[in-house]
Amino acid sequence: MSLNRFFKQYLPEEEFISFSSEKLLEFGFNRDNTIAGVCLCRDEICQSVLFHIRNQWGNIFNFASLGGFYNLGKVGLEIFISHAPQKEENRKCLIYVFTHIGIDEDGNLGVCSRKGIRESTACGALILLHKEISTGLINTRERNFEIDAIRNRLERELSDKIPSLLDITKLTLRATCEDIEKIMENSCSQSGNLSYGLISGIQVHYRGNNYIAPEIAYVSLNTQKINLIML
Repeated sequence: MSLNRFFKQYLPEEEFISFSSEKLLEFGFNRDNTIAGVCLCRDEICQSVLFHIRNQWGNIFNFASLGGFYNLGKVGLEIFISHAPQKEENRKCLIYVFTHIGIDEDGNLGVCSRKGIRESTACGALILLHKEISTGLINTRERNFEIDAIRNRLERELSDKIPSLLDITKLTLRATCEDIEKIMENSCSQSGNLSYGLISGIQVHYRGNNYIAPEIAYVSLNTQKINLIML
């Protein structure tokens, strides 16, 4: 199975969301006392995971951008936090973060199928970014703010070695998680009554199905960070 070549652990996305919800319940997060936000690529083949998150957590706050990169800054997260239920003294937020990639049956990265399209690509934004980084050729006449934001952020993470598409996908995910964590931890220390969970993974499109390969996952309770084992 081509998935096993690239990911040691993964679950169908519905099972991943269900399992993560069970883990968070152990720390007091539930549908009634928690607001959920999702940082996900705008791509239509990614949206199925939102259905499963809504089933578990109700309506969501959508952070969507190309590549699943977080672009809303400090103000965006502060607005999200302000929408958290006030049913308890300690308010609770949950953030899911996903980048995505396609894999075909031959193990080619970046390849997927879509409705009416036998062979397509994912993530298109990160494939474009990977091409620009690999070749050093950047189209300066047709710029996109969201892709430029990812490139500028990843400059801090890239080494001299040319990254693979999977490397770019993982780096984008981790940079997004780090940026969100920095803002959330600052908000937690200032408010003193905020706890949050962050669950992340790579959404993998394979043979017409979506899987999640888990990455960073933890809860922060009164600024105490507890890592979660997702499988």
